[in-house]
Amino acid sequence: MNFSRWQRLRWLVIPASLPGWFTGLRLALSQAWVSLIVVELLASSEGIGYLMVWGRQLFQLDIVFVTIAAVGLSGMAMEWAANRACSRLVFWPQPAAGRLAWKPQASWRSLQLPLVLLALWQLASGQGWIDSALFSSPLAVAERFIQGAASGELAQAMLASLGRAFAGGALGIGCGLLCGLLLALRPRAGAIFTPTLNVLRHIALFAWLPLLTAWVGNDNGGKIVFIALASFFPMFFSTLQAVLQRSPQLDEVARVLRLSGPDAPAQAHSSRRRRRYVCRPAAGGDLRLAWQYRRRIFHVLRRRYRQPDDQCPAAAGYANHSLRHGAYRYDRCSAG
Repeated sequence: MNFSRWQRLRWLVIPASLPGWFTGLRLALSQAWVSLIVVELLASSEGIGYLMVWGRQLFQLDIVFVTIAAVGLSGMAMEWAANRACSRLVFWPQPAAGRLAWKPQASWRSLQLPLVLLALWQLASGQGWIDSALFSSPLAVAERFIQGAASGELAQAMLASLGRAFAGGALGIGCGLLCGLLLALRPRAGAIFTPTLNVLRHIALFAWLPLLTAWVGNDNGGKIVFIALASFFPMFFSTLQAVLQRSPQLDEVARVLRLSGPDAPAQAHSSRRRRRYVCRPAAGGDLRLAWQYRRRIFHVLRRRYRQPDDQCPAAAGYANHSLRHGAYRYDRCSAG
């Protein structure tokens, strides 16, 4: 009646941990996407963040509005893909940070406020109540969006940004998933490595930026490493908690019903039904990860806007951290 290690992992640990994994996946994708935009704002020669800085420097704010819309639509697409994968792989129960239930009859009601705001925005721009140089009208933004899509400039920038996001996100999420699973299944190794990783998690993400730019540079590889680091910790700790906090009763039931092996009883469910129904959400960790997310965003905003610059706030923030990086004072970077 004993499980082999592979059978235990396949039929018990993975199904019981799937809800927690998807919670970590959503948080890791969010971290990777935010980190990508920020690192492209700080230093980049292509991508959606570069278009934002370029539009701001030329004071063509309609370009900035278009890039904001593109970022929002891309985030919604990634969230939809994660929800589809979760609905196909996790049937009961839903993860702690699952999506909100969508009611088709409430779709028009949810669109009322955005439509009213767009109408007021267009009216204010047309009547001259607001400066069109500061707030481009929705029609001007839509026209700029069509021009960017037709010329291929917007698509090229989005492909460059999405390529970095998926490369860095896949690296960080994959490493976080494997490390969390291994340390949860190896208590001795977990007791050694988990406290150290927990200490590193409390270091604000953008505090690593000067060292990362010195080690891997400001090119595409450096941005991918930065995004991977941002997405690693949410996935790692969600996976670790999901595996460790699975119900002990699941192990008992699995041993009693002999859910594996050639001597499994006839009343035992198929492996597909076992993977489908032997699940339990991993409690805890989400609030702490959300708090860490807030601290990191606050840290980068403070760094970016502390030094004023008439041309571009992002350039000011980049110059702020480049003063220390350019002087090669890595002792100060590490102490900070």
